[in-house]
Amino acid sequence: MRILDLRVTSLGFVFVVVACSAGEPTSPSSPSSPPPAPPTGTSGPPQSLSAVTYWQHARPVLEEKCTGCHAKGGIAPFVLDSYAAAKPMAASIASATGARVMPPWPPGPLSPRMLHDRSLAVAEIKLLADWVAAGAPEGDASAPAPLAPRTVQDLPRVDLQRDIGVDYTPLAGVTDEYRCFLVDLGTTEDRVSVGFRVTPGNAKIVHHVITTLFDGASADALRAVDVESAERAGWPCAGGPVPSSLEGTIKPVGALGGWVPGVSAVNFPAGTGSTVPKGSVAVVQVHYNMHGAPTPDRTKLEIAFAPKGAEPTLKLVTLPIRNRSMQVPPGAKDVAVETTATARDLAGGKFYPDGQGTLRMVAGHMHMIGVHFTLSVERAGGEKLVLLDIPSWDFHWQGSYALASTIPIGPDDKVTVRCVYDNTDAHRAAVGYPEAPRIVTHGEGSGDEMCIGYMTMTD
Repeated sequence: MRILDLRVTSLGFVFVVVACSAGEPTSPSSPSSPPPAPPTGTSGPPQSLSAVTYWQHARPVLEEKCTGCHAKGGIAPFVLDSYAAAKPMAASIASATGARVMPPWPPGPLSPRMLHDRSLAVAEIKLLADWVAAGAPEGDASAPAPLAPRTVQDLPRVDLQRDIGVDYTPLAGVTDEYRCFLVDLGTTEDRVSVGFRVTPGNAKIVHHVITTLFDGASADALRAVDVESAERAGWPCAGGPVPSSLEGTIKPVGALGGWVPGVSAVNFPAGTGSTVPKGSVAVVQVHYNMHGAPTPDRTKLEIAFAPKGAEPTLKLVTLPIRNRSMQVPPGAKDVAVETTATARDLAGGKFYPDGQGTLRMVAGHMHMIGVHFTLSVERAGGEKLVLLDIPSWDFHWQGSYALASTIPIGPDDKVTVRCVYDNTDAHRAAVGYPEAPRIVTHGEGSGDEMCIGYMTMTD
């Protein structure tokens, strides 16, 4: 895991946020655009429980917020795209939405307003609860409430198309597998991407896709990793696209984008783009989530480039701030680590020589024992602002989020990333921690930890 509902993970790559929705894509459009309007069919509360029906009230909410995943061929284990499908699941719908487990939307109320917020409003949660309490009545199928409009976005053109190079069948007997595939893009000159599309070959098992760009000089080392896993295509990569043996020796040079359920094509905001250097290779990380026997997938990438000579002047760049010093003993709870740096130091003079930028997207990254993530900034004048707060971290539902309004970042503004961990037996069991109790430190493996905040900016 939507853009720019972009996600950024351990080495600074960007992809679309992992949050299921209906067919509306999370395109970057304008960073200052207002969030989508509430479902048309839920504009007025019903007069009594008996008046709450599927066709007149529940369906618009389910269609907008749930059926991006809960549909035929989707990643969810059951469908909610019809009355016949939804009624038997009514109690589960009320329970999951009432607990705010579904739809997945990690940012908490301290976060600034984000585009494409998939969370349910209090009134929507109550409406679904009232519908269930009334016995999940169907209502009048001949007079359904109108649905919120869906705009399917497309690329202006497709200039480059690749796939993962194999019909890959995930490992049997596991629920989640993270697999990386090396894809040679074949670019012979520097180009600027203005849009992308990732299309899973098997949306029933593909939970999300991330692509990370590396320059040609890194290609041989990555190919060697691929060869080491010759018995199966690609390599395991739960912690990030690069194995721990290569961490620190090669670095990403950019990203193409990614996919989660509900996303079609993604076009970057007008006047912005992402550089694809000459000779780049892409590492495509696919998170497979299986509820039954795994079946083959061949995920495809498509890119639209800016016309030569008309490249956008504003390049999207992701600045990471990270802490590598965590030491979380077994049995320890509420262990917090923090790192602070000025925007000038984060930019390092490489991206924005004066350190001044415009913040468009934010993201965070931790692993399995992480429980609370916060990214914040303190202005030179003392004003403090939360940029992203995720009070209930979930390793499998992490992403990057587009701000509804861009935020200026000054060179002397202090950015802080704060991560809280829980290494107790109860928490490890709850999240399926893969190793025996131990001191958890920084590392690439899913049993290790990370604490990284990301700011995607333009100059």
